[in-house]
Formats: sequence, structure tokens, C-alpha cells
Amino acid sequence: MTILGETVEFLVGVRFSNTQTKTKGGFMTSSDTGTGAVATRSASGSSMMSMRGLGTVFQLKTTGMNGQNLLRQVMKKGHEINDYGRRAAISRLFIPTSCRNRVLLVRGEIFSDDERKADLIHAHAEKEKLLPLTPELAYLFRRNFSRSDFRKLDLFQVVALNKPKPSAIVPLEDDFAETTWQIGDGGLSAYHCKPDEVWDRGTGFVFLDKNLDEEE
Repeated sequence: MTILGETVEFLVGVRFSNTQTKTKGGFMTSSDTGTGAVATRSASGSSMMSMRGLGTVFQLKTTGMNGQNLLRQVMKKGHEINDYGRRAAISRLFIPTSCRNRVLLVRGEIFSDDERKADLIHAHAEKEKLLPLTPELAYLFRRNFSRSDFRKLDLFQVVALNKPKPSAIVPLEDDFAETTWQIGDGGLSAYHCKPDEVWDRGTGFVFLDKNLDEEE
């Protein structure tokens, strides 16, 4: 399958139903041991579920383009961007890079309904050393992720989750590095999500995965 112009592979392509699944560690896993989540071993030897084993991996290549030009390109495609997202693009803290980035996308359906919360998903990401997308990568994802890509992955939005904030504060410029990005069909929004924010099964979550590069 091609997503964002890259050939990607579903590491696990399981479709879950209420009658065929059970929960384990907050993740949804098939009751058939031949399919479903990939179990890994922690340092203590206990079994844990891995988001890496349930995700889609692809590359986002940055080319040193500044935030203002990325903002214009995204707007030219007809996408709406909220005020905070625009300010993040033109901020002095927007630092262009030139490199290949490995991005992991996981579907919301891998989490049980009561575990699909910002603080719990963020805790899983921290345990696996998954990093939040930078504003630069969030803009590139929005620019490159097409309606066709949404359909291929059976998603209606993607969230680049960052560390949840305890209260709905108005973001300041220095907080751009800690923003969550919501990438919908036709829009891009930056904000600070609350720890108890929840999403439905049709939401995907994306993270920067530096560890994949180290393993290669």
C-alpha cells in the first residue's frame, strides 16, 4: 500500500469486532492467537503490548522549507488551519530540517474504548520512546496526507499527540513544542489537549520513531 507517496506495510492488518476481541493492557487483541497484537518483553520479563507491532510505518522527508512556505502550500491545497497552527508555522521556534523521519501511525481501534484517552495513549508512547511530531512534521503530514490516504486507512482524522495539559490554557509561543495536532479531512488544528480527552475508533495516532532508525 502507498501512503504519503511511500510504500508502507501494515505490520498487523487485523480488523476487530466486538465478538472477536478482548483487551490486554489497554490494547485490543484478537482472540485468535494467530493474529492480533505483537507481544514484546520488557526489561523485567513481563509481557506487554507494543504499539510498534500494531502500526503502519512510513517516511516523511523534510527539505529545509521554512514554516511560512509550508503554511502557504497547505493552504493552497484548500486546508483550513486554526490561528494557533498558523502562528506555530511563522514562529521563530519553527526550525526547518533536512532529513528522513520514520513515522509510526496506529489506529484508534487498537485501544479499548475506555483506554482511548490522551493521558493513557501518551503514557504508552513514552514507554516505547515514541516522540511527538514537531510542527514541521505536522505540516508535512497535512500537506501530503490525502483524502485517498484517509480512505485507505479507514480513518476520518489523525492526531499527532503530545503531552496532555491539565487545564485548557491559551497556548503561548514557547508552548509550540508541546502542542497536539489534529489532522482531519480538510483541516489542521494545533491545541493543548486535556489528559481526559477521548477519541473514537476512527482516529489514528502518529508519532516520530527514532528507535526504528537505530535498529536498522
